[in-house]
Amino acid sequence: MRLGASVRHTTRMWPHTPSVEPTAPAEIRVGALVDVRNRFDDSWTPGFAITAMGSDNCQVRRVTDDAPLPVWFAAEDVRPSRAA
Repeated sequence: MRLGASVRHTTRMWPHTPSVEPTAPAEIRVGALVDVRNRFDDSWTPGFAITAMGSDNCQVRRVTDDAPLPVWFAAEDVRPSRAA
């Protein structure tokens, strides 16, 4: 490879295969506290609550300031909160 040439990465992080089973609809409902999958490093981030549900996605808000996130999340990217 010559100097200054760019390196093209062949691995793709997103979309990804979920590392956990999708959440059952009974566990996720409006008002439930949830963790959300971080799209950058594929980790789970706590501190969210469900504000709206679609057929296979949902909208969440941050619990700390009640600010809704401007995107909808797929069902496999939301899980019941693990925080006590």
